[in-house]
Amino acid sequence: SPLPGALRTGLGGRVSKAMRVSMEEVVDYDGLDRARDAEAVREMGTAQLQQEQRDAAEDQRIREMEEKLEAERSRVALMEEELRESVEVRAGQGQVLTVRKQGKELESVMGQLSKLTREELDERQMLEDEWRHRIASFERQHRDMEDALQRRHTSQLKKLQREISQGNSALATGIDRARDGRVPSPRTLGRLQQENMERLARLFHQHASERADL
Repeated sequence: SPLPGALRTGLGGRVSKAMRVSMEEVVDYDGLDRARDAEAVREMGTAQLQQEQRDAAEDQRIREMEEKLEAERSRVALMEEELRESVEVRAGQGQVLTVRKQGKELESVMGQLSKLTREELDERQMLEDEWRHRIASFERQHRDMEDALQRRHTSQLKKLQREISQGNSALATGIDRARDGRVPSPRTLGRLQQENMERLARLFHQHASERADL
């Protein structure tokens, strides 16, 4: 049977209200999904930006390391040139400085440096430290050997000079005390002087040879 008007109106109002509530909930769910999507996009963008910043920082660090390596190579080349010039100067003075062994060590270290990759950047500092240590050790040892050799040469030269001086003094004293007036002939004196000069020449030649072998 037909419903009374008041009851029909009440039911219709409740149904309409329920439909509006349901639609509002759907709208709210859609808005929440969009907010979540936007937040996810922002997080992805932030992560990507941070990764790009880290990559840029790493690239900058690598460029700085490569620039430092190039500067070190230039410094090594300059030191090698100075060593070669030093050898030429010493050779002109009869003092040859042998650096072939040290040169090979330098070439070995520089060869390793030239083969570095990004994964080996951490090892480069160790190689540079080793190179500096070898150079410092070589220079220190060479100075010590030069000083010791110079002291020994000076001592030998002074000893020979004393022997020659004592021989001359003894000869002069013998002449003064000669009772028969006999004195050494000029030939004898010349031969004695020649022997002394030969002894000095042999000593200088020995010293030059030892300096060349240093």
